[in-house]
Amino acid sequence: MNSAPRLAGERLWANLAWPALAVVAGILLIASAAALETQALSAQMWPEALVGIDCAPLREEAIPIAVREVAGKPLEAIPKKFQDTPEIQDLLSALRAIRDIRLIEISLPDDAWNGLIGRGRLPERGKPEVIAGDLARPGPVTVDGVSFQVVGRLRRSVSGLTTAYILPKNEAFQSLFSAEAGAKRGWIDPGGMRHLGAGESDEDEQASGTLIGGATRSDEIFSAGVVLGLLLVACGGAALQVRWLRGLARRWRGSMLRPVLSEMERRPGLLWAIHGMLYGLFFLFILLACMYPRWNAALVQVVSGVFEHGGLSDVGAAYRSGHIFRAAASTFHHNFLVGTVAFTIAPSLFIPCAGLLKSMFSFALAGFAVAPIWIGSAWCFTYHSITMVLELEAYIVASFVACVLPIRVADGIARGGLAREYLAGLGIMASGALLAGAMLAVAAFYEATTLILFR
Repeated sequence: MNSAPRLAGERLWANLAWPALAVVAGILLIASAAALETQALSAQMWPEALVGIDCAPLREEAIPIAVREVAGKPLEAIPKKFQDTPEIQDLLSALRAIRDIRLIEISLPDDAWNGLIGRGRLPERGKPEVIAGDLARPGPVTVDGVSFQVVGRLRRSVSGLTTAYILPKNEAFQSLFSAEAGAKRGWIDPGGMRHLGAGESDEDEQASGTLIGGATRSDEIFSAGVVLGLLLVACGGAALQVRWLRGLARRWRGSMLRPVLSEMERRPGLLWAIHGMLYGLFFLFILLACMYPRWNAALVQVVSGVFEHGGLSDVGAAYRSGHIFRAAASTFHHNFLVGTVAFTIAPSLFIPCAGLLKSMFSFALAGFAVAPIWIGSAWCFTYHSITMVLELEAYIVASFVACVLPIRVADGIARGGLAREYLAGLGIMASGALLAGAMLAVAAFYEATTLILFR
């Protein structure tokens, strides 16, 4: 008598097997890339270097440097009346980091240069030649009428000098680094990132200057491994959740989730088309971020500012507090009430498929922002990839029901019964919002737990 439900349950678990294996394989691939990256980094020079400008060094081991900062063209695209907001200030700061030039003079022994240069050669003494940081523009670089040619590149792992141009100390160019020319004094500490904030220097003195470090690019092979792992987790996670939800549609016949689950069962083509469209945009923009890392770095800086003192400062403060439930509640409030209900579901009541258009923009922006370009991102994605799939699937459910309403209305117009179909569409949207909320609640608690415990 109980054989039919038992067989249905067995079929459900069988359908979930390969998606679960894909998720596990993806996480293992990401973890392998993280482990190999850490091993490779241990053999590199200056992966934790810190540059200080106009401030006291953290340690006696710091190497003196001279710095010329050359501003690019003025930023005139944003009206001045809007430039006082924190978000715009972060944007301007990020754009200046892309645009401005920093020429650094430093004296090092030849064997140290050999370990720092990734490709090219050391500048010849007396010639206007420089070494560029990993993300510095190709050049040439002109300072006070002297045009410096880029003849070498630092290794990707060298911290603190990512966007700078480095000139080995040379008497021929000392006039460029005089106080009269506007040069600043500073230092570079090869292991400074480990000692930053460790109480080894006066914090007030540090706050008056500029500290630059971290944010170095990972090698392509490790980034590619993480992207492939994310693709496996995304495909497996999507199939896992969709198959599980469609299986529940046959069992939860009296549930409040029944309308959306039944519609997912009825329109699998639409559901998978939305998956393909949104995940396609997500991974396309990950690849674009890998091609344009400077713009990715600028976007990450802007996003960090939003969480520091912008519109999402309450979420950032919740995570900094270390309270998991507070962080989860704040994340859920933003992701569900703001991102899903206010900006995805509600507009779709008046503008057909508005929620899908919003999700397309969000997936593209998220893909560009979270691209695993930087050293350390592989480790984060070993657990944060699960957060990604949980959240993105909830947004896909919201996008799905946003598209169902106009389809139902069109059916009502074509076949008659417009009022009935419209009300059914509204019921599906309400049920979909409830399902997305449940999924985002799980995602918020998981995200808060992992980010706070593993930070």
